Amino acid sequence: MNIPSIQVVGIAGGSGTRLWPLSRKARPKQFLSLPGRDSSLLQATYQRVAELADAENWWLICNALHVEGAKRTLPSLPANQILAEPTGRNTAPAIFWAALELEAKGCRDDVMVVLPADQDVQDTVAWQDALKRAVLAADEGVLVTLGIQPSRPDTGYGYIQMEDGDAGVFNVSAFHEKPSLELAESYLKAGNFVWNAGVFVARVSTFLDEGERLKPELLQGLRAFREARVQEESAASLFESLESISIDYALAEHASEVKVVPVECGWSDVGSFGTFASYLQSSAEGSNRLGRSDILVESQNVTILGDDSIRVAGLGVDNLLIVKTDDVLLIVDQAKAHESKRLLALMEENA
Repeated sequence: MNIPSIQVVGIAGGSGTRLWPLSRKARPKQFLSLPGRDSSLLQATYQRVAELADAENWWLICNALHVEGAKRTLPSLPANQILAEPTGRNTAPAIFWAALELEAKGCRDDVMVVLPADQDVQDTVAWQDALKRAVLAADEGVLVTLGIQPSRPDTGYGYIQMEDGDAGVFNVSAFHEKPSLELAESYLKAGNFVWNAGVFVARVSTFLDEGERLKPELLQGLRAFREARVQEESAASLFESLESISIDYALAEHASEVKVVPVECGWSDVGSFGTFASYLQSSAEGSNRLGRSDILVESQNVTILGDDSIRVAGLGVDNLLIVKTDDVLLIVDQAKAHESKRLLALMEENA
């Protein structure tokens, strides 16, 4: 399999609110390690594609607050290939900016692989095989995305509807927003729907040509922003004035031709405390998940995450999520765990 020249772009945005207090504004989830893992999510993203692209062909887009953390996490990544956003403007400006940087380096014909830097993949081989198929298809001048084979009727993901295809690459007929449970069940039963993983693959020229066709003002604004950076002028206000829009809305749903490569690889977007808990070993009772140093007696359905240097001892407690950090102890009913970020409004800061 002859793989064309590849440029990998990691997208490492996020404000750290869904997994607070494990993640923070200054340390969003891409810098976290899952229980039992040595590498952070960002490092694991880099390592998964090391076979396809070395550090010279790897780019990272993150908030300016996270540049130093990114440098420490990925020391082999050239500093000038970390693109620091003055403020978050969603994924379309980030991806188009990376494409403009690659165009300026003479890489217009290279295939650009865009990866969220805060996801987990358990079957790396299956993931790499799917990416290779996507790269080959994208080299023909089309936009390609990866679709995760759904294991359940999940209402937390967007869906991609597939049509006919060949060699594991299918035509996309539609993108669908996060559905109701009833609709998600019908998608799963139909068999031709996959989860949208936010992975996009296309030639640099394809991203830019489609961007010029669909979002010319956004491209114009990004060029002005890049010029201001080169001239060492104040560029932050130019970036802040850009339209905040996802790549799905800006490009994928309206591109001339879109294909999808379905893959089953133990994928997760690590978007909830429940995901973190799934990597913990169950206790002897089977209903509790806790750290190595924690103790629970006569307790059920309790999950304990976070710093192992702090021990939790529980007696007769049920249905709790407990998250330990060096400065915050979060205790919440399991049924309300997904609402924990509401507590941020009562805190002085989200450091």
